[in-house]
Amino acid sequence: MSSVKLVKVEVPFISLKGSRLPEGATYNHLNHSFLWVDIIAGEVHRVFLPANDEENVKEMLSTHEVVKVEDSCGVIGLTSDNDIYIVGCQKGVGFVNFKTKEFKYKLFFPSETYNISLRSNDGSIDDKGNFWVGTMDNFDQPSVGPNGFQYRVNHKDFSIDTLIKNCYIPNGMAWKDNKFYWTDSGTYTIWKFDYDSNTGEISNKQPLINMKDFCPEDESPEPDGFAMAANGDIYTAVWSTGKVLRFNLEGKLMEKFIFPAKRVTCPIIGGKNFNELFVTSADLHLDDVDKLASEPGDLGGAIFKVVLDSDVRGLPKNIWGGNVEDLIN
Repeated sequence: MSSVKLVKVEVPFISLKGSRLPEGATYNHLNHSFLWVDIIAGEVHRVFLPANDEENVKEMLSTHEVVKVEDSCGVIGLTSDNDIYIVGCQKGVGFVNFKTKEFKYKLFFPSETYNISLRSNDGSIDDKGNFWVGTMDNFDQPSVGPNGFQYRVNHKDFSIDTLIKNCYIPNGMAWKDNKFYWTDSGTYTIWKFDYDSNTGEISNKQPLINMKDFCPEDESPEPDGFAMAANGDIYTAVWSTGKVLRFNLEGKLMEKFIFPAKRVTCPIIGGKNFNELFVTSADLHLDDVDKLASEPGDLGGAIFKVVLDSDVRGLPKNIWGGNVEDLIN
């Protein structure tokens, strides 16, 4: 039995004062930029990465931009315009424009979500250019129940399909070889579906990885966002554990990354060689801004970067398949 490789990360890559719940890590290969959202703050952030590791990180941070969203926002997706991004928000789907610093809703979720206290969480764009976004109980709810939905927004006409009901916390997702991989954090599980790329239908839901099997020492090891490598390996953040775990598509644990932040939230593989793992994290005091960054030794709210082994490569993010003018008008 082969041993699991252990990587310990100690130094943050980006640390911004006031960060609460960074999520939605996104690498734009078209302009070498890194983006993320702060869900509670309702912000979309962007920095342009250094051309090489020798460049000063302070110079990189001088490129930092923020677009404020009306509501909480959980996920962003690339479009054909490098300054415009599709965004999953509390009430529906909109866009942010970094040139104008504008946010605008394009469509609202069906009444099943819009009329009750739900919000967007994670999502992604599929191989056809459609935007998948999941919803879950909002922050003002006393607990998280199976009240969420997994939606798909059609890039041609902005119609919305409801693909999965009764979700707790829809999270990381990816597609590979006619399979759809999808996390519901409240079940501690990454699930696998059959996926028909022609029709977009998913079926035959099966458990792939139950995080409690791999984190027995942790009370509530919820799988959060994940990134899929070119070979299909899944790098999943595990909320409340300070870990990102790498699995192959048979569900075998391959590698473990340890971070100085218990609430790791979302990884993405990016960089010019697609061999850098960027990981967002959340503060331990989401509900009290006066206590942000107050826990000694916990760097929650920071973003971390790890250079991966030479045999691992990421993939460019899929791009929204619709016309950008239709999205913003």
